[in-house]
Order: sequence, then C-alpha cells, then structure tokens
Amino acid sequence: MINGVFPVPDYDLIDTTFNGLGNSGNWKGFDLKDKKIIYHSLYINKNAINQEFIDDKPNEVFFTIAVLTDSIDLKRYSHTNVSITSRNHPHYIGQGFVKTKSNEIQFISFLTADRNDYAIVNMRLFDLRIGRIILIAPQKDGTLRSLQLNSTIMSSQEMDEHIENLMSNDKKVIEFFTKPDNI
Repeated sequence: MINGVFPVPDYDLIDTTFNGLGNSGNWKGFDLKDKKIIYHSLYINKNAINQEFIDDKPNEVFFTIAVLTDSIDLKRYSHTNVSITSRNHPHYIGQGFVKTKSNEIQFISFLTADRNDYAIVNMRLFDLRIGRIILIAPQKDGTLRSLQLNSTIMSSQEMDEHIENLMSNDKKVIEFFTKPDNI
C-alpha cells in the first residue's frame, strides 16, 4: 500500500511513549529440506505503553510471517520487502511482500494501543491475539495454505531464534512447508 502524506503531531522526544520500532527476519531464505522460507517480524521497542506486557525485553514482536517461496533474488533482493511506521502512534502498522515465481504474498499488520492485533495476508484477516506467527504455503494450483501459531510475547532476537527452532525441529511446521502440493 502506498504511504500517504498526512500531517502528524511533533513527537516529544523526551516522552517515553515512543522509542522506535523495526523489523527483523531472513531475506535470503531459510533452507528447509529442498524448500526456501522467507520470514519477517515487525516489532515495537519497549515504551510506556507496552512495558507492562514485555517485562525486561528490549522490544515486542507483534507479527511474524513465514512464506514458502521458489524465487529469491540475491542481487537486488526484489523478491521481498517490509516496512513499518509509527505514523499512527500509539498505533503501529507494517506491510510487505514475498514473491514467488507466479504470485506475490502481500501482508499488512497492525497493533493498536488497546492491544488489538491483526494482519491481512492477501485479503485474509488474521486475529493475531490468537497467534502472532502466520505461515503461508503457496500451492502448485495457485491457492494458498496458512497455519497460525500461538507464541508468548517475544523480542525480535527471541523470535529469530524461535523461527529457526520451528523450521528445524517442529514436526507440524516442517510437514506444513514440505507437503507435495506446495510450490
């Protein structure tokens, strides 16, 4: 979605209700048997609004998406993109895409100050309060399969380690990404 130009109030840089945000993940692709998985996480740094939920963590991941792909551009990295904005502070929104040879998996996710957390993936709505990790497996017939996983609130570093562990050790996740009808 194209970012619009809207006036926003000046941030009081002394105010601890905004301390930054970011994204993490793996743009090169995680190897899972003969498959490649791209994942992105969106996070908010610890601030006065989320500190009671994240304890001593430096940030809070509010959305992670892992997508099976058959197309990776290691020169220009045109196969994937992600961005996150505080334009709506104290609500946060991020978006991105992962391309396959014949499709594009697009996502938008947002967390509101009152802890409502949602994602839209190719026009499918996910309530992230049920689970903040979404797995997407494009099929050879052009359809998509999804799997939503619950997790505790994690920092970006914890989520990176958790995703690697899921891809290496979780039988349900490995089976999901390696089914014969997947691309």
